[in-house]
Amino acid sequence: GADIYRVLTQRIRSFNLEKTGVGLRTGYKLSDTARFFMGYRLEDIKLDTLLDPTIDRDQEEGIASSVSASVTVDKRNNSFEPTSGSWLNFLSEFGGVGGDHKWFKLEAEGRFYRELGAKFVFRSRLRLSQLFEVGGEDITRLRKFSMGGPRDMRGFDLEDIGPTFIANRLDNSTPDRFNSGGRGLILAQLEVERPLVQEAGLKWVAFVDAGNVFSDYYGGDAGTKLRSNWGFGLRWFSPIGILRFEFGFPFDRDDANDEAASQFHFDIGQLF
Repeated sequence: GADIYRVLTQRIRSFNLEKTGVGLRTGYKLSDTARFFMGYRLEDIKLDTLLDPTIDRDQEEGIASSVSASVTVDKRNNSFEPTSGSWLNFLSEFGGVGGDHKWFKLEAEGRFYRELGAKFVFRSRLRLSQLFEVGGEDITRLRKFSMGGPRDMRGFDLEDIGPTFIANRLDNSTPDRFNSGGRGLILAQLEVERPLVQEAGLKWVAFVDAGNVFSDYYGGDAGTKLRSNWGFGLRWFSPIGILRFEFGFPFDRDDANDEAASQFHFDIGQLF
């Protein structure tokens, strides 16, 4: 397979991002449930509206060239709407096949599904990710992890989760809180899902998320503390895909970081 894409991101507090890239991938069937994949990705990265004074534009911008290898074991009974089984993925990624940026990433993710009866389905997900420096070269802020939003910690806004600091904005010199990103990530998610109007493809869901982003690694200087939230929502299995409407509420809201008491998220596609 192949991808050609251009991404414009304007919701990161530190900067606006423009990323143009191409990706190539190939896979090999190891068994009825296991597959091996290899991929190559080339990206041209540019920043705009830089607000974080600690970010070096010259270091962040440039060409990123990376290769990846992964093994996936898929034992779900349905890839689109699973109700039982499991999905496991182990990924390694090396950035530095030419280009301007270098990094090495290891990631493991497991997803588990079980029917509880009365049309209730229990779903769970665990993700562990770690970034490593290559040749003593700093990892760019763009490559580092942060969390918050509809794809992970749903009780928080984008970039609420991770190491933060206060600095004067470059546009008006007023103090603001920025996320510096981290090299270690842990995320656990639990959901209970049930049809609401089955004929219309509507389901309701209740969930709990827990996780954190660490400057270096889990258990390092930032300790082992996890942030957490709960919430509920609706999902419509529509002709154009799964539409998700979810409300999240943090268990441990941090007033000092101006975290909101609740978040509403809309997203397209299955979370896990």
